[in-house]
Amino acid sequence: MSSDRIWKAAGKPRNGSLHQKRQSSRLRYRKRLREEQRAETVTYTNELHDALLRKDSDAFWKCWRSKFEPPNKCIEVEGCVDPIVVVNKFVDHFSQLYTYNNVGRFNSLNK
Repeated sequence: MSSDRIWKAAGKPRNGSLHQKRQSSRLRYRKRLREEQRAETVTYTNELHDALLRKDSDAFWKCWRSKFEPPNKCIEVEGCVDPIVVVNKFVDHFSQLYTYNNVGRFNSLNK
């Protein structure tokens, strides 16, 4: 990050020692990120394996969900994000699904 700041302060040169230092720092940084991403796979497989070995189903499924099941991020329903409007849309939708088709039959069944 410091080499990037120095490079920006120097006017973002496209060649020279500052440019080369920045590029080498970026390459090292990206390589390290890839290594960490590969290590995450080993880590979570070890966590799952350990939970299975301990026969701890709660820990296993907790680890499984944290690694493989994305959190529910439904933040919009039919273009609305206001919780009250969303709830009202659900109410309208499901109240229409569960209404009677024949008023006479509804009244006879209701009696």
